[in-house]
Amino acid sequence: MDRWLTMLMVVLLGVTSAPALAQQSERVRHIEREIQILKKALEDQGRRIELLERAIQGPSQAVEPTAPTGAQNQPPSFSAYPWHDKNSWGRVKDGMSEAQVMSILGRPTSVNTVGGFKTIFYRGEVAGSGSVSGNVKLQDDRVWQVNKPVF
Repeated sequence: MDRWLTMLMVVLLGVTSAPALAQQSERVRHIEREIQILKKALEDQGRRIELLERAIQGPSQAVEPTAPTGAQNQPPSFSAYPWHDKNSWGRVKDGMSEAQVMSILGRPTSVNTVGGFKTIFYRGEVAGSGSVSGNVKLQDDRVWQVNKPVF
C-alpha cells in the first residue's frame, strides 16, 4: 500500500508541476522575444546616432555654392535626409525592394519586422513642417504600401 501511495504522490507531483514548467517555458520565450526587439531597437538607435553625427559634421566641412541672382530665397533641394523631400516619396513604388526604397529615402529611423512583413519608418522634424512621419510596408522584401508623410 505504501508503494502505491508513493507512486500516486510522484504522479500527482508530476501532473501539478507540468503547467508551471510550461508557463516558465513560455515566459522564457517571451523574454527572448523581448531581448530580440531591444537588440533591434538598439541597432536602430545606433544608426540614427550615426546619421546625426554625420549631419553635425557635414555642414561645417561643406562649401555652400553661390546661388544665382533671384534664387536666394529658394530652399536647397538637397537634404541630408532624402526622406524629407516630398518628391522622393513619389518615386517609391509597389514591388520595389527594401534596398531600392533605402536608395531613394535613405536609412529609416526605425524598422519593425514580424515574420515576412516589415515596416520601415521615417520620423522626425522637418523644417517648415514640424514633426512628420511616413512608412513603407514590405512583404517578402517587396513594397506593398507607402504611407507618405504630410509635409
